[in-house]
Amino acid sequence: ARISAQDLIIDDQGISGLFAADNVLPLEKGSADGWPFSVDRFSMEFVANELTAANFKGRLGLPFQGEHTTLRYDGLLRPGGEYVMKVLTDTMMDFSIFNAKAQLDPNSYISLRLASNRFIPEAVLHGYMSLAGAGATLPKLTFRNLKLTSTEPYISAEYFGYEGDAKLGDFPLSIHKLGLSNSSSREVKLLVGAGINLSEGLFSGKADLAFLAHYDGRIWVFDDLQIGAIAVNSTIAGALRLQGKLDWHRNDAVYGNGFAGDVTLGISFGDKASSSTQPGVSIHARAAFGRKDDFRYWYADGMAIFRPGVPIVGAMTLNGFGGALTFGVRPEGRDPSGGHFTQARYIPEASQGLGFKASTVFEVAKAAHGEAAFEMGFTKAGGLAYMGFYGYGEFPNKGGAGSSVSQEQLAQRYAQNQEQRKNATLPDEPGISDFVKLAQTTTSIPNSIKESGLSGTIGIQMDFQNKSLHASTRLYINTPGGFIRGAEGGGEAGWGILHIAPNEWYLHLGTPSRRLGVQLNVGNIIAIRSGSYFMAGSHIPEMPAPPREVADILGTELSTLKQGRNLEALSTGKGLAFGSELSVKTGDLQYLIMYANFHTGLGFDVMLKDYGQAQC
Repeated sequence: ARISAQDLIIDDQGISGLFAADNVLPLEKGSADGWPFSVDRFSMEFVANELTAANFKGRLGLPFQGEHTTLRYDGLLRPGGEYVMKVLTDTMMDFSIFNAKAQLDPNSYISLRLASNRFIPEAVLHGYMSLAGAGATLPKLTFRNLKLTSTEPYISAEYFGYEGDAKLGDFPLSIHKLGLSNSSSREVKLLVGAGINLSEGLFSGKADLAFLAHYDGRIWVFDDLQIGAIAVNSTIAGALRLQGKLDWHRNDAVYGNGFAGDVTLGISFGDKASSSTQPGVSIHARAAFGRKDDFRYWYADGMAIFRPGVPIVGAMTLNGFGGALTFGVRPEGRDPSGGHFTQARYIPEASQGLGFKASTVFEVAKAAHGEAAFEMGFTKAGGLAYMGFYGYGEFPNKGGAGSSVSQEQLAQRYAQNQEQRKNATLPDEPGISDFVKLAQTTTSIPNSIKESGLSGTIGIQMDFQNKSLHASTRLYINTPGGFIRGAEGGGEAGWGILHIAPNEWYLHLGTPSRRLGVQLNVGNIIAIRSGSYFMAGSHIPEMPAPPREVADILGTELSTLKQGRNLEALSTGKGLAFGSELSVKTGDLQYLIMYANFHTGLGFDVMLKDYGQAQC
């Protein structure tokens, strides 16, 4: 420290002058009840032995973390041992309590109060702070009388206000509520209530945000930004009403920042839809609103099921309808629940504009259940982007999309069905069966056929932007106990894909490794399995190897039957391929002293491929 005197007078009246000390207390050594504190200069002025003024200046560290957390001050000593300091506001401060930057007003001040032989600091701050990160951006949040102290209550505020454009993710906010909430003396929340603009001129909602922080005894630490469910209640074109709650997601690789959740889509007929009117029909739907890169997107997709249905003609009834409204997304695949069309998968696409889908559910008594959907999408320039038709049917009617079967019940049914199929499969190890069992089993064939299940899907989509047509279909056959079922997994009996584009085309009705076919199982007695495929155009696979049984009969390995050729290296992948097979296998048959076991099969594969300029 350095001590100096100025205008020093010593006479019979006493001592007069200004006495000062510099570098009295460095910041790294000073502490005001845990807050970093320094005294860079301390001065006292005397007139005739009477103290007329005492001033000091230095720096005081606020209970925050960051590079800029100390304040420069000019202070004075008041009677009663109270130190009052004026804050010098020349830099932005780090307010780690809310993960913010703050600019203080000149009327902010700090006081030091001597209590129990320790200095108790209190900062009374005015100014504004900018909150950014954690998904929310509030560029100018003003505050008055924000009090910080080292004793309870550690923080309080008289007023919060807001200026500028706030955003949650990339969605504009209109703030209507601000305030501090203390769940305990060491935990605090900055609560923000706001309206949120989900889509310009169409959808809006309400959201509650909470910036959470805690005091660890030394500094305030920002914990998290909590975003409550987004409450949506919007009317579209006077006919549609969207109501529900959405959950927030951010930095998703596919969907970016946005909201998704379950909503109710109300449709009004005649009367204009509003928040106070009851819609004519309500549809439970899945909705999402988001921003990916530099564009916005949204969609709502759902279906309403009602029983009993509305009679159409004869035994046919309309049992449901649904649809979707989309913007900035393209459809990619269906929900994997057997071909139903609710909650299709949508992917953000910057070039896509408005799109819609209409779907219906119909039944023919207990004989059949079906669904059909048609959708169209437009580009942002107004051109037609895509058009699609999708269908699903099952025979007999097992309830389809209208059944109130839970996911747990579906899983249980699937497990039971798999167990039945496993029991119906012929054993690899020898077992005991006889022709009496065969006779008993064949008597149940009519009932098995009567209770059989047949279902299928079809999807056709025209992509006008890429000038392509893509169609796919699947067929499933299942009966109780697996008596008759599709030869592939899940009872799949057939599938096909047709694709036509400027640079390629192909038609695949099965493949060598996944054929069209059915399987007949009669207990442990006999199993008959068929399989076929037809492929033309591009993406023709390599020639399939003969069955393992053929190689075993010839006494050779499957790899040697190819004679070491690698023709796929020469192929362009285009050509024609088809094949078929039929196999019959029995269990161990025994009658009196006679027993037998049969396994036979026949089939063929034909493949013609384009090998370009290859020469022998």
